[in-house]
Amino acid sequence: MPTGTRAVPGTLQMVQRGGRSYWLVKLGQGCWQYEHRVLGACRLGRALRPREVVHNKNGDGLDNRLCNLEVIGWGEHSRQHHRITTWAQRYRACRQCRTTERKHLGGGLCSRCYQRQPGKRWKDRRVRHASRK
Repeated sequence: MPTGTRAVPGTLQMVQRGGRSYWLVKLGQGCWQYEHRVLGACRLGRALRPREVVHNKNGDGLDNRLCNLEVIGWGEHSRQHHRITTWAQRYRACRQCRTTERKHLGGGLCSRCYQRQPGKRWKDRRVRHASRK
């Protein structure tokens, strides 16, 4: 946290974490907290739970306007940041059957075409032990 311990409560200081900038606010004797978490807790009227995240809707960590902040759970926060809007990252449809109806499994193939590949089915994956012949 910031080094200046003589700052009065309510003092703001900008810090950089992981290539992003955030505001810290001094709450009391040596107690600093991220400003967006303080504002999120004030908006709810209670302390934040450990698995709650204050999300900046526009992605700017320095924009802590109340209309830009929302308190959500870890799972929802992860879904918002890792949302895939296409069928797969590199493919628009299955390379073999051109469908988008089935789930993408890998290599640009849907679940059915992926399972049809030699050696990809469970019955083809028998483990051969060196001790058995």
